[in-house]
Amino acid sequence: MRVIVPMALTMLLACPNPDTPAPFADAGAHTDAAEAPPADAGADAPDADPVADSGPIIQCPESATVSVSTTELAWDWWLGDEAPQVIIGVTISDSKCDRLELESDAAWLRAGADLAAGSLALQLVPEQVVSGLLMAQLRIRTAPGRPVAAQVTVRLSALTRRPGDQPRVLVIGMDGVRADALRLAQTPRIDALARRGTNSFTASTQLSAATYSGPGWSSIMTGVESSKHRITGNGGYDRFDRDYPSFLKRARSALNLNTAAACNWAPIIDGILEDDAASWTARGDDDAVTAAMVEHLISGEGQVHFIHLDDVDHAGHSTGFATYNADYLSAIEGNDRHVGALIAAILQRPAIAEEDWLILWATDHGGIGRGHGGRDVNNRRIPLIAAGPATLRQSREGGNHLDVHPTVMQHLGWA
Repeated sequence: MRVIVPMALTMLLACPNPDTPAPFADAGAHTDAAEAPPADAGADAPDADPVADSGPIIQCPESATVSVSTTELAWDWWLGDEAPQVIIGVTISDSKCDRLELESDAAWLRAGADLAAGSLALQLVPEQVVSGLLMAQLRIRTAPGRPVAAQVTVRLSALTRRPGDQPRVLVIGMDGVRADALRLAQTPRIDALARRGTNSFTASTQLSAATYSGPGWSSIMTGVESSKHRITGNGGYDRFDRDYPSFLKRARSALNLNTAAACNWAPIIDGILEDDAASWTARGDDDAVTAAMVEHLISGEGQVHFIHLDDVDHAGHSTGFATYNADYLSAIEGNDRHVGALIAAILQRPAIAEEDWLILWATDHGGIGRGHGGRDVNNRRIPLIAAGPATLRQSREGGNHLDVHPTVMQHLGWA
């Protein structure tokens, strides 16, 4: 795609993305209002209209050289984000050269130059983007047919959705996270999820049993209260009422999807989940289960994924569930890095350009002192996040970790 750009800076028009509401139980809902790129989004866009006559062209000497202030850019964009746009410096060695030829090899990268101001503007074109790890090169010439005088490479990490994309889910469970502690910890990856979806920092645990992991994760998996699934503590899973299946079981049995569970806390796989709920499982500490899930995500084999991380709960039990406890906050920050690795893995999937992702972040309980189990606000108040290209971006009050199950199933198309 070649465009001759005159001295005046080409105006770059942002392409707004419409809201696509889906708070918690509606987080997977599709809407006709969502903008989506065409199937051939990676192809070059048609040539632009010829530039209007701006007077006689002064031949730019072939000896003229071009330099730019930056040759590498990295953008991270999800549907719903403001389109990235950057202005960098550009200079040409000969004053007789009043224009440049700009050629982008990707339709999602648009550029314009203003030689008088010494600037080069680059902008993302959202409707031309597909999900994945993408790269575009902007080649700059002093005249048509001449060798490339300068080049800018743009690397793009993108998550978007198009009609017909296949729904995919990742549920990230971090054990024992207080809402107020998550706000104080340095968690840029979890914060990004919260911005890119519906979030609540006043959500609640299940309400009919003590705030232990057994009833907590059982309610997250099944979407019902402890009074229904009958798990009231850490153990006794033989009395689990299987009339309330987990979302992994439903996805595998009713929707014929491949499901995956990687868990630090073994009772989730051994007692809470049904024997045939997961097509693939992994066990180990937080580093091990994250590494296993990253590899599994990249393989593209699974459609519905759950990972359980336990370092935060361990830190709470050993040193205290408290916002002023540096060890507790450090454990949350360590798990944030795992979250970043999981999101990066999603973008590397072989069929990511045809997938519609929902990412849920949840916890089973809070805590106080060196324990949990009480029914007070320190134990019951938790954060909850539902993020993805189809989710409404909002902060809201309330919610419950029982919302995870119906949110997953709605995104998967469960009637």
